[in-house]
Amino acid sequence: MIESPRAIKGTGTGALSPMLEQYIELRDRYAEHLLLFQVGDFFETFGEDAERAAKLLGITLTHKTSKDFSTPMSGIPIRAADQHIEKLLSLGVRVAVAEQFGDVNGPGLVERRVTQVLSPGTVAEERLLRPEENYLAAVATGDGYALALLDVSTGEFRCCLLSSRGALYEELARENPAEVLVAPEILENAAVSSEFKGRFPLMYSSASFGLEQGREELVRQFGTVPESLNAPALIRACGAALSYARVALQGKLEMVTRLSRYEPGSHMQLSESALTALELFKPLSQGGQTLLDLLCQTRTAGGRRRLRAWLRQPLLEKGAIQSRQDAVATLLAQP
Repeated sequence: MIESPRAIKGTGTGALSPMLEQYIELRDRYAEHLLLFQVGDFFETFGEDAERAAKLLGITLTHKTSKDFSTPMSGIPIRAADQHIEKLLSLGVRVAVAEQFGDVNGPGLVERRVTQVLSPGTVAEERLLRPEENYLAAVATGDGYALALLDVSTGEFRCCLLSSRGALYEELARENPAEVLVAPEILENAAVSSEFKGRFPLMYSSASFGLEQGREELVRQFGTVPESLNAPALIRACGAALSYARVALQGKLEMVTRLSRYEPGSHMQLSESALTALELFKPLSQGGQTLLDLLCQTRTAGGRRRLRAWLRQPLLEKGAIQSRQDAVATLLAQP
């Protein structure tokens, strides 16, 4: 096997077809993602991406052959795309979807544009969401470890500042994010990076953790930098989460209307063994019910995720508990 001048895996010395040139252009634009490229009634992948997709999805690997050049190819029917995308996201794979536009039966090359950019932590479509919380986390350092948590499906956006790496690991384990963005300075420390990757394999790093860019993202979203973000690390983490989500959702972040800072100590810290013994989310016996099953009368999947999050981290501060009870009472009295 050799590489063509445009770096797609294949055999032969012939020129690439215009369609493969188009595929490579879009693929390189979304280099961190697996590109699903519409060709008729299928989403196709080519070259090394095709080999990767075939292995991950258990689909057939074939070849796309043009004059004097052949490259691996694998595809999925568009009608079955959701289930395959859901599987890729569950494996931590970021996906970009390129669809056809215009007259597909006309002469010349069909126009294709990326219409969806999906990652485990930026999924907004209900059919693709995890049943539990769906946080995108971002971590930066400074005066401790700043953690930002964004759920694009509900608009929930909050952050905290932790004093040690151990405290950060504990908080990430409690929040169970679908995806973790990590600032470059963490990845540049070989020991910390290795430890982090062993615990949280869904990682991403880019220049979007810049302080000024963080300020700009916050001002763009909220009109100002919230006063609670009184540490540069918090601004960097929150700005990185917003920037990443904005790209993934192609600018559509209207659901994110406020940012709150919280103290981890304001919630009851339930260990995994306590969660198991209390049967909050998993029954001890086959066919048994959990506390979530008994309490959940929510109308939407988003409501179920919010209730799950409340059970996962019970409040400790009296004022916050009273506010939540007042809100529930108001909804019951004035449905």
